[in-house]
Amino acid sequence: MKLVTAPLFGIPYLNFMPEKFSRFIPYWLFWALFSTFFEWTTVHFGYLNYTGWPIWLSFLFYVLVIPIVRWFYYYIRH
Repeated sequence: MKLVTAPLFGIPYLNFMPEKFSRFIPYWLFWALFSTFFEWTTVHFGYLNYTGWPIWLSFLFYVLVIPIVRWFYYYIRH
C-alpha cells in the first residue's frame, strides 16, 4: 500500500494543476494542507510511525516540494 500512495496523490495533483501561477497559489496551499492532514491521519491510526519528526516539518516540506514538482512537470513537458 505504501508503494502506491505517492502516485495516487501525484496523478490528480498534476492532472488538475492550473497553468496560471496566480491560480496555482491556492491550489498549492490546498495540496500542502491536504497532504499534511493525510500524513497526520496515517500517523494517528498507526499506519506510519514517526521517530522525532514533527508534523509541522512535513507541512514545510510539502510547501517546498509542491512548486518543485510543478517546475519539473513543466520542464519535462517542454
